[in-house]
Amino acid sequence: MSSGTRRPRLGTHYWRLWWANAISSTGDGAFVAAHLLGRVNSVYRMLGWGLMPVGALAGGFVAHATGLQAPYIVVGLLCGLSLLAAVPLLVASCQTAGAG
Repeated sequence: MSSGTRRPRLGTHYWRLWWANAISSTGDGAFVAAHLLGRVNSVYRMLGWGLMPVGALAGGFVAHATGLQAPYIVVGLLCGLSLLAAVPLLVASCQTAGAG
């Protein structure tokens, strides 16, 4: 892959990170009480940035043990499982918001 094709992909990756951060911060401001906003934001940042090295280390172990495609499969399965776990909570939250 030449560097000319790599740069646009990196740009879109950083754009997605910025967009997710902006959406998350907006949601925090809308749903969290003002006096707790700093604490919620600091816990969000601590977990997000603090667990990145743990995920990289785990991905390295999985890749070393099984090959370079395995971490992608494992992460895909974890994302699917977390979606399945979140759907009932999201449905219940939508029903509660619609009733109130």
